[in-house]
Amino acid sequence: MRRKLIRFIGYCLAIVLTGCLTVGIAACSKKAAITTTTTMTLTLSSIALNPVAPANLPVGSTLYLTVTGTYSDGSTENITNYVTWTSSDKAVVTISPFGVVTGVGGGTANVIAVLSGISSSPVNLTVIALSSTTSATTISASTTTTTAP
Repeated sequence: MRRKLIRFIGYCLAIVLTGCLTVGIAACSKKAAITTTTTMTLTLSSIALNPVAPANLPVGSTLYLTVTGTYSDGSTENITNYVTWTSSDKAVVTISPFGVVTGVGGGTANVIAVLSGISSSPVNLTVIALSSTTSATTISASTTTTTAP
């Protein structure tokens, strides 16, 4: 009887041990199946203004500038709405936070864009002040065109 009891206990231990090993191996293989995701942080390498060489800008007219950012992996993106704009002479041109340049007075001014400490090359803008004779002619032509049947 003692022998049967020892044999019974041995079988029970073998079954429990086999069950524990099966659960342990299954748990290990699940951990091995977990994949890791690596995220790559891109850094801004350079920024460029477009158009690079715009035409002359009459006083009161606007010009839209865009900014393209180039990243460390070579990819590019329109970053116009994220840059800080600077005009070298606000009496000549002003610029909105969205890259809209307005000619306000005759002369030349440089506009640059800056983001994360990186500056674009300057775009040189020439604003042409129209004389009162030219303005009157333009208004007269517009009025004639507008009122013509």
